[in-house]
Amino acid sequence: MAAFLVAAAGGFGVLAWRKQVKADLRTNALTDALFAQALVAAKPRPVAALTRAIAATGRTQHQLGQVLPEVKASLAETVQVNPERHRFLGHQATITSLAITPDGSKVISGSWDDTVRVWDIATGESLAVLEGHQEGVDAIAITPDGSKVISGSRDNTVRVWDIAKGESLAVLEGHQAFVDAIAITPDGSKVISVSEDSIVRVWDIAKGESLAVLEGHQAFVNAIVITPDSSKVVSGSQDSTIRVWDIATGESLAVLEGHQKGVTSLAITPDGSKVISGSWDSTIRVWDIATGESLAVLEGHQKGVTSLAITPNGSKIISGSWDSTMRMWDIAIGESFIVSDNQTGFIAITPDSSKIISGSWDSTIRVWDIATRESLAVLEGDRVSVLTIALTPDGSKVVSGGTDATVRLWDLATEDALAIVKRDLDGPGITSPDGLMTISGDWKNPLPQWVLTWQDWLEIGCDKLRLHSSWVHASLEPSPEEREITLEAIRTCERLVWSDTEIAQLRIQQGLAMAQAGDTDGAKKLWEEAQRLDKAVYEQYEERLQR
Repeated sequence: MAAFLVAAAGGFGVLAWRKQVKADLRTNALTDALFAQALVAAKPRPVAALTRAIAATGRTQHQLGQVLPEVKASLAETVQVNPERHRFLGHQATITSLAITPDGSKVISGSWDDTVRVWDIATGESLAVLEGHQEGVDAIAITPDGSKVISGSRDNTVRVWDIAKGESLAVLEGHQAFVDAIAITPDGSKVISVSEDSIVRVWDIAKGESLAVLEGHQAFVNAIVITPDSSKVVSGSQDSTIRVWDIATGESLAVLEGHQKGVTSLAITPDGSKVISGSWDSTIRVWDIATGESLAVLEGHQKGVTSLAITPNGSKIISGSWDSTMRMWDIAIGESFIVSDNQTGFIAITPDSSKIISGSWDSTIRVWDIATRESLAVLEGDRVSVLTIALTPDGSKVVSGGTDATVRLWDLATEDALAIVKRDLDGPGITSPDGLMTISGDWKNPLPQWVLTWQDWLEIGCDKLRLHSSWVHASLEPSPEEREITLEAIRTCERLVWSDTEIAQLRIQQGLAMAQAGDTDGAKKLWEEAQRLDKAVYEQYEERLQR
């Protein structure tokens, strides 16, 4: 390119020179775009391909004032689908538990960094950091009115917090070991906690007092569920038994025996008549709560059952197991189908009973159609284990947390639309009411096709690139050409997509990577830029950066 510009100064006509420059830009952009597509074919969704596609898009848009059709197609092909909308950064250790307020406006997260955090689900902003626990938080639950969050910790305590004020209202002490699970009665008056001390405790939320100590299990308690009428709590223990307790009196109403190994998980039918249990003995059992009778033994898993969920309409059980399968069972007839052969750790079901959301230790979240048992989407973030998930009340979004200390928000409604996107990005169309998509079609193809503009693909691609920003900056790329493509991609996202806040977060992460590589002066410059861009973001990390 430099040699060509020198030749141009020697009398080449201005119009011809401009045409040649445009042709050169087109060639470079198309080369990048085609190479990106080749990388996609060689390896699904590599960051290198994404970087090249974004760089090619930015180069043509910035210097030609338009994005070439071939580059648009490459961008769409490379980005594919990534409906992640927010990354909530602030925790310093593994995210163990998540909950969403009943109005769907806030996410609450518990972490092994000893804190509970409150996030605005629309903006990703950290609204409060609830500090007080002396050890990691293993469980959280939100009261039905959305005003309080209850947390259980490895410091053996349960705490009650005011969500709006960010204040600790009560510290509930009594357990002699880690608090592993908590549940709040549907009427919002009581919280039940279970611990590795084998005890189940009932607490008055308003008064912060212990109401009952339920003793009987001979090993630590793994799971609890509460009946919809708030009258009974059911507990499952490593001693292989399930116990039914009267919450008001603390009386043991029934001991359900049959499992040959510890009980790992429980679920209760919407009408409160049956409890479902999963065990390390690889079976699932259905019990009548009123009589304590075993109604069915569901066999099919080859290893221990790790998670259970019941569809809101009460017709099906979904189970995950160490045998790396997820099964769907018909409660009425006891038959099952294998839905997934990926190891499933956590399960959620949309309120309309149409979809299953599963979180896995292979770092993915998967969306399944219950009626067809087909996979609708695979949501991928960084390569970290997903340890907890939660659905918004309307079932449109899912939040996930795992070993990288990051809470992620995924838009399921967008995913549904993106799953049927056609690649005809240049076709005529009608803009949808939300302005995000167009519907296109002609007499040959009258069925509507959801189509995204190149700006939409770029926004999704830049969000995806941001997940790997530390890697991009720390690697510095093996050649000047690759380095320039990386910088071009970052410049494109900063110019066309990212806000100052997002760029500040990027600079923090880039600086951390640079500091780890030994360049402290370079890291400080990036952090100073972050402070200029968004002081609040910088202050969130300031203590860590000064270490």
